[in-house]
Amino acid sequence: MQFDVTKVFYRSPTEVDAAFGYPLGTTDVSPKYADMPDTFPGQFREYAYGKQKKNVMTRFFKDRLVSVTIELEEPVDDAVVAVKSFGIDPSPVIPRAVQSQATAWTAKVDGWLFKNLSALKLKSTQFDTVMFELAVLE
Repeated sequence: MQFDVTKVFYRSPTEVDAAFGYPLGTTDVSPKYADMPDTFPGQFREYAYGKQKKNVMTRFFKDRLVSVTIELEEPVDDAVVAVKSFGIDPSPVIPRAVQSQATAWTAKVDGWLFKNLSALKLKSTQFDTVMFELAVLE
């Protein structure tokens, strides 16, 4: 496993900083998005992790991590393997979408309720990035 993302779900920015290191950048969500109930107040943070300093993009809502997009150290051919490398096993759930560049689920997986869970081919012909977007629980 590359990194167990479940250790940072719904954690504070300080706790996520402890897991990934000091953020490379932060951006507050603009008040113009105040009408989007699961976005404002919020913040985006970018990190680099691992030996290869792979990209990690995060989104916080009310000071809790609700979204992580993270690159794999090495791309893989299988979407489930890509997701499993970060500590979540989507294999019992039928994907909502299977396309040439992405496989996506919207479901409760391993006890976490995902608004969007996707394995993506962004930089190669293999799955190289995984997005974990949790349903916002108030």
